[in-house]
Amino acid sequence: MKAALYILLVLGLITPAEVSAQAPVARTPKDEMTQNLFNPQNSREQLDAAAREAALEGAAPQVIAEAKLMWALKAGTAEDVAEMMPEWKAALKSYRPEAAVAVGSAAEFLGLLEFLQARIAMAKGDEAAFKKHIMEAFWNTPTQAAQFAEVVQAYRRTQKMADLKIDLTVPLTTSAGEATTLADQMVGHKAILLDFWASWCGPCMMAMPELRRRVAYLAPFGILVAGMNTDQKDAESTAERIRREQDLDTAWLVEPENRPYSRVLEITSIPNVALVAPDGRILFLGHPQDPALWAAMKKIDAGIEAPAQ
Repeated sequence: MKAALYILLVLGLITPAEVSAQAPVARTPKDEMTQNLFNPQNSREQLDAAAREAALEGAAPQVIAEAKLMWALKAGTAEDVAEMMPEWKAALKSYRPEAAVAVGSAAEFLGLLEFLQARIAMAKGDEAAFKKHIMEAFWNTPTQAAQFAEVVQAYRRTQKMADLKIDLTVPLTTSAGEATTLADQMVGHKAILLDFWASWCGPCMMAMPELRRRVAYLAPFGILVAGMNTDQKDAESTAERIRREQDLDTAWLVEPENRPYSRVLEITSIPNVALVAPDGRILFLGHPQDPALWAAMKKIDAGIEAPAQ
């Protein structure tokens, strides 16, 4: 199971199920132990239990350290990282590439460790630490440069969005041709999760069932999930047809041809979502599968939990 898969998982570009599907079939007790140890859906408790079992079965400390690093890339908190750091540093001192399961060299291991620390610094808003760790990640693990660049771009986008407020009074229409605005839609809600999509976008269409589930799940928390269609031709009729086909009962909006929101938010690819506060602040902007979206929504209501993958 390669480290690159976990980086894609961190960026929300694949799901834990897709990582698991690419693992080799367990044919021996050792294979099964390794699968349990590297299961991307492990909770912290499950990881610790798998690590204890692996140690009893004679697994090398390096392999257990690799598994913990992979898990931390996906789900680790700053506290988890601080607790596991001595184990990772010990593994680095005697790293054996021939014994590796997910990380092929000590340099790559160090690079991923730096990447993990960069993400923690990013979450804390510590720009100096973020720059230091992400540069070390690039230097030690250049094969993951494209993925690291995604994180840098996300950080810069977050910085830009920090002081940005969008105009909620921009005239819009619904897929039924009715005039509305985001201000109208915001009434009675704590936030709007604005989902930018188009009928020609394959990933957007594949995500419609997930969007429908989010509509139902987030409504009790006061978050309105609203579609924002960006089709160039026959946008209203196309959006309405898909709304009916997908059985979507939520605000289904059409962005004007001059793309007032896509331009100001610099949305150049879809699917893309923006979590909008009642005053127009952008609480999140990015891919709908990014775990950071759920962290942003949890700040609105602590009861909100990301669904199990």
